[in-house]
Amino acid sequence: AYMVIFTMAIVGNCLVIYTVAVNKKMRTTTNFYLTNLAVADILIAVCCMWVALIKDLTDPVWIFGDFMCRFNTFMQGVSITSSIIMLTVIAIDRFYAIIFPLKARITETNTAAVISTVWLISCAVNVPLLVVSEQKQWEWDDGVLEVWCAEKWDQHQKAIYTSVLFVVLYAIPLVVMMVAYFLLARKLWRTTSPGIAALSIQQLQLKAKKKVQSMTSYLCKIMFTFSTVPYHLFFTLEDNKNNRRGPPYFKQLRFVVLLLGYSNSAMNPIIYAGVNENFRKSFRDAYKC
Repeated sequence: AYMVIFTMAIVGNCLVIYTVAVNKKMRTTTNFYLTNLAVADILIAVCCMWVALIKDLTDPVWIFGDFMCRFNTFMQGVSITSSIIMLTVIAIDRFYAIIFPLKARITETNTAAVISTVWLISCAVNVPLLVVSEQKQWEWDDGVLEVWCAEKWDQHQKAIYTSVLFVVLYAIPLVVMMVAYFLLARKLWRTTSPGIAALSIQQLQLKAKKKVQSMTSYLCKIMFTFSTVPYHLFFTLEDNKNNRRGPPYFKQLRFVVLLLGYSNSAMNPIIYAGVNENFRKSFRDAYKC
């Protein structure tokens, strides 16, 4: 299952980046943001998926050493953080494009600045994970040696850090996205529109294009929420369990939760192809090559 998701994530997201890079018509602000989502998904696949796969195969021994313990934890945090911030940025961009169409749009320079800021924030807020993550080992009474990657925190500091991150980088962005897409849906999918007959074909095409872009972004948000909520709940529970080994089903539950979380990285390109005709056509053209 890991290998299937890994392959889909790498191939699909590389296609997204390739499509936007070679097709000038695809170089829109929203697609630049989607490209950076693809970069984050590739990072999850390259830096996290294969490590998780081997970890489950070699459990209870962590074989990658202290450096990979720190780096893997950091990159996983960066990837998830950048994804949710980027989804929030996309929601805000779609909101302004459709609700306030006459206002100045974001330029390419501003887009680059926004993207750079997203990655800088994502790295900065996860720097503590580089410090507190470390390789640990413990020999149980039955002689089993367990080596694992863990975070060494003062419990009070950890509670503050995780609570702030959850509120600022998860709860608030989700609320912002829900409000933005609710207002977009009310604007775009209302049944009656005064003066609709007076709209030109070009205006109708533009409205349809905005619907597609908003639907693509909305589906990505839904998929991200569906796949990450169990992830956050599980690891909050794992951090607070008394027994290091946990109940008998804990390993299987961890596998399912990780698989669900990682599946988001493979699903985004499928959403683009399913909703957006331009992505679908570009994917077909790339396949023919």
